[in-house]
Amino acid sequence: FIADHIANEHFGNLVQEMDQCAYDRGYLISLLANRNSEEFISQVISRQTDGIVISSVSFPEEYIQRLVDAGIPVVWIANRVYHHLDPRVGKVYPGMLDGMKQGVQCLIARGRTNIIYIDRVSQNGNFSTMDDLRYRGFCEQMQESGLPFSRDSIFTGYSTEEELYTALLHRIRSGARIDGVAARNDTLACIAMAAVQECGLRVPDDVSVVGFDNARISRIITPHLTTVEIDRPDMARAIIDMLDAKISGEPTEDFHFSTKLIERDSV
Repeated sequence: FIADHIANEHFGNLVQEMDQCAYDRGYLISLLANRNSEEFISQVISRQTDGIVISSVSFPEEYIQRLVDAGIPVVWIANRVYHHLDPRVGKVYPGMLDGMKQGVQCLIARGRTNIIYIDRVSQNGNFSTMDDLRYRGFCEQMQESGLPFSRDSIFTGYSTEEELYTALLHRIRSGARIDGVAARNDTLACIAMAAVQECGLRVPDDVSVVGFDNARISRIITPHLTTVEIDRPDMARAIIDMLDAKISGEPTEDFHFSTKLIERDSV
């Protein structure tokens, strides 16, 4: 299982669900951090694994092709757009785009019109474009709803969480009108909540906040965080079913899942 940030709670929970299904079929799962290099791909191919699952927004399409050409069954969890993905790759769609739209729709339903998006923090410069389905979901929903939207609506380009927090403080204290926040994950949503409260504003009275992933922190933070939940148990079973079929040389069909909005106190 190749992921961008293996310490991320979302990936840990998903792999735990997958492991329960895989072990009963005689498989063991190794979790690898994506290193985005030719050496990394060569190392992966040389390990002679039975199959590979990829959940990464920065994994180059040509690297996926190299894995497929090496004869390794590949299942891809769709959290971004690839424009020429090999048809031999199995595809599992978690519902990222519609999930982010759900989050923005929740903010709009609360009367929020000046909404910002919190993008990922990256030390390697891997920031979102319209190929990222969470980012795209935010942009499309804002446009479809006819709300004011510009590059200033996106908080991106920060290499640390501290930089992001400082930028949020500066924007709010400068007098910018912000009454809603949609974050690509719950950790970033909590950073936004902290910045809002540090500036003397109240959540949700002044600013509503929605996260993504339904991480444990969303149930601990005050106020409890509204978030979008991915169907990890069913998705984990689908991933292992598809990978097992591909290893056995059987035909497979793509899987599509829906997300669920978990409404709590932050909206």
